[in-house]
Amino acid sequence: MRIEPCIDRTRLTISRDIGAEATHNLFEKILESGLFDIRPDGDLMLSCDVERFAEGSALKRWIRPGWGATKAKITVMVWEQPSQSVLAILSSIASVEAGGLYTIGADRYIIGVAINDIVNKIKIWSHNQK
Repeated sequence: MRIEPCIDRTRLTISRDIGAEATHNLFEKILESGLFDIRPDGDLMLSCDVERFAEGSALKRWIRPGWGATKAKITVMVWEQPSQSVLAILSSIASVEAGGLYTIGADRYIIGVAINDIVNKIKIWSHNQK
């Protein structure tokens, strides 16, 4: 399996490279899963889009749940190579919408939560392909 760099489609002007964060998380979660070997000439390719990201605020969530939510929406496409056929499109929306101090830092892990959900969906998809 080959993993392409994730594309940040949010158009946010923040000091973080959330496309790179998503790529790193996807690579790590696929490795941890043991589902596929990652190599540059793989018969399958994953492409990834970060479609939505909001850093949110733990203080706002504490004051009024839903206000200041931290969110990430990631979509991953599974492609067959070399035909460039799309085999699956998998999306995940992860959010932290309520809570106070214990939700500080949600913006640092929310992308990983969404990616983890997608890898679980890839597991289900790959088992159904057999």
